[in-house]
Amino acid sequence: MYTSMMRIRKFEEKIISFYTLGKLASFPHAYIGEEAVGVGVTANLRDDDWITSTHRAEGHVLAKGSDTNRVMAELFGKATGISSGKGGSMHFGDKSKGLLGATGIVSSGIPIATGAGLSSQVRHTDQVAVSFFGDGAVPSGAFHESINLAATWNLPVIFVCENNLYSTWTPFSSVSKNTEVASRAAGYSIPGVAVDGMDVLAMYNAANEAVTRARNGGGPTLIEAKTYRFGGHYIGDPDIRTKEEKAEWLKRDPIKMLADHIVGAGVATQDELKAIDQKLEAEISSAVEFAEKSPFPAESDALKDIYYENPNADWTEPAKSELGSRVISMREAINEAMREELTRDPTTIIYGQGYMGKRGGPFQVGKGLQDLYGKERVRDAPISELTLVGVGLGAAMTGLRPIVEIQFVDFTTLASDQIVNHAAKAHYMFGGQYKVPLTIRTATGAEGSSAAHHSQSLEAWYMHIPGLKVVIPSTPYDAKGLLKATIRNDNPTLFLETKSLYPLKGPVPEKDYTIPLGKADIKHEGRDVTIVTWGKMVHESLKVAQRLEAEGIGVEVVDVRTLSPLDKRTIIESVKKTGRVVVAHEENKTAGAGAEISAIISEEAFSYLKGPIMRVATPDAIFPYSPPLEKFIFPNDTKIEAAVRAVLASGK
Repeated sequence: MYTSMMRIRKFEEKIISFYTLGKLASFPHAYIGEEAVGVGVTANLRDDDWITSTHRAEGHVLAKGSDTNRVMAELFGKATGISSGKGGSMHFGDKSKGLLGATGIVSSGIPIATGAGLSSQVRHTDQVAVSFFGDGAVPSGAFHESINLAATWNLPVIFVCENNLYSTWTPFSSVSKNTEVASRAAGYSIPGVAVDGMDVLAMYNAANEAVTRARNGGGPTLIEAKTYRFGGHYIGDPDIRTKEEKAEWLKRDPIKMLADHIVGAGVATQDELKAIDQKLEAEISSAVEFAEKSPFPAESDALKDIYYENPNADWTEPAKSELGSRVISMREAINEAMREELTRDPTTIIYGQGYMGKRGGPFQVGKGLQDLYGKERVRDAPISELTLVGVGLGAAMTGLRPIVEIQFVDFTTLASDQIVNHAAKAHYMFGGQYKVPLTIRTATGAEGSSAAHHSQSLEAWYMHIPGLKVVIPSTPYDAKGLLKATIRNDNPTLFLETKSLYPLKGPVPEKDYTIPLGKADIKHEGRDVTIVTWGKMVHESLKVAQRLEAEGIGVEVVDVRTLSPLDKRTIIESVKKTGRVVVAHEENKTAGAGAEISAIISEEAFSYLKGPIMRVATPDAIFPYSPPLEKFIFPNDTKIEAAVRAVLASGK
């Protein structure tokens, strides 16, 4: 442990000097003073155990055993870095050592480690997960939600709070009435222990007890390590702490304390410790040489690893002639897709609200699944959207295929940190090491005077995020095939289910099939005008196409089916054929997905246009409760028909 602690210390001292000399692209956050925590805990872990880290990550990464050369190269932004130069000091990831990633967003690693614990439990291994976080994370919702979930599900997770008394520059005592973090464990009915975080032996013993308990099915533990960082929040940061306070803590330097103990106990001499120090200095110097000589990533690498592409995946869609005569509802089609995937792949799990007993979720889409597959794979979950997605991410990164149900797309805003900052970025940020087969199912759109908090369509928000796929089926056939493809694909995917379409019935093959993500479908062929649409507006557009067909007007209805990836080719080919375009969607008009599609058409097919592109959408209003008001703002076939006629009357 002395070697590991001193390696961290000398590594940090070297990068401080390099940052001062301007050799690093960004400022690191030094771990000096806290080495006993990371080393004492990770000394109890195996390579196949997992950890999540913080912005102060070098200590955890090196303590877990990551290669010193590659850690240094990452700080230099080199291609040989531990995250291929894409993560930097706050975003280390090392799959070979169980590092699920470091994060610069306070508390966000806690749900991810909890998900790794879920993965271990479902796969019936004895692996454990450890989440390192600072005292600044304790007041956050992710801290509470994750520990509550881990306790409820009895997961093998150790929560390690490195309480260094300051949240960035703010004293912990000024933002929390209760500064004894370990005491909070009682509220979750789990063990909690406060440990001298400057004493590596005390840390080792406390962690050993917690890890042993977790491996043996005893559930989670909260460890509060009372420690102190010797420098500012980051390297070069003006330190607001008093000289007297720092001087007192410097007297308890964890490395000096351990060295004194080793020498005093006759385990090693001062000369032997100096020899270790010299060897480590040579190791760090070699790492610097490796980093400096390593190449920077090629510019083309900036656009690689945004998505995981599986070249062996079979995404063959059946021919229309194979639809068959069986007719079921969209609700039934989605249920069938999940049932088939649960049967096909034992790593597939589902959780959300209302899965206990017969209900099967808020819209009864999962009805009967828990009876068939048991409470381990089909789980009731608390109303903790942020943590449910973060847990799904951690589980997906460690061997499961989670299907996480969020009741309404409006509520995904509560989980946006995990969706946008972590799930969407994990594959890229950690240099392509991790697959993220995470499916987030949620209901979208307006229905039945549900008003402002249950009626939104937010697909454009998520379409904007690289690394995230966005799917929105309009028929039972599409719903089943797209959901099965979503579950099997190795990228985080938002699967949007238009709640007004749950009762819709249509033909669905009984055989196993998938529909490729990123493939649009022409629902009605025409020669005069193209309607690009998705979700409920597909059916409103088909009403228009059928009415105008009687007048000899051919309306082509293109159902995009997935907004990310978007099938530009099918859209452009249709525009080339008709020369006139209407884009119809349920979301608000300004900055909606229709604006992006219109821009794509203008950039790639402008010369084929015979008139302006028109959009039909919900106006920039908040959905009201009153039925007449809701009906007034909602887009429908009448409004789409008016737009089609206007496009036909304008231009060439």
